[in-house]
Amino acid sequence: MHDCRSDRVNLKKDFGIVLGPVFDTQIAYHFVNPSRYRVGWNKLCKIFLGKNSENPLKEKIHGILKVNEVYWKKRPLTSEMINYAAADVIQLHSLYHKLDSRIWASRRNDFEKMCAEATLKEGQVSYNLF
Repeated sequence: MHDCRSDRVNLKKDFGIVLGPVFDTQIAYHFVNPSRYRVGWNKLCKIFLGKNSENPLKEKIHGILKVNEVYWKKRPLTSEMINYAAADVIQLHSLYHKLDSRIWASRRNDFEKMCAEATLKEGQVSYNLF
């Protein structure tokens, strides 16, 4: 998952689903490239997977979300919503391997702990790692 905080909250609130620890690509990025700033999904894909890996619907959907905060509550999902989500998910496996291979062995426990905290804890996760 990428920056699982809002997904975690919504899955619990809407469906009663409590996530176990996940590999959070947002957190992994900060172990690979220490920074105080969060990185967006498209930028992360561009950095590690190349230019053509970006989600072409990202800007359009973000524009919709600015005026319609409950966009993702709509059921059934439209084909555009499904295509948007699928375009992100398709990249996860490759991105996981690129990031996982770069996390230093000496920092693996810290990374896993931070991912667990992001899925289980309420509130913000600090990305200030170093």
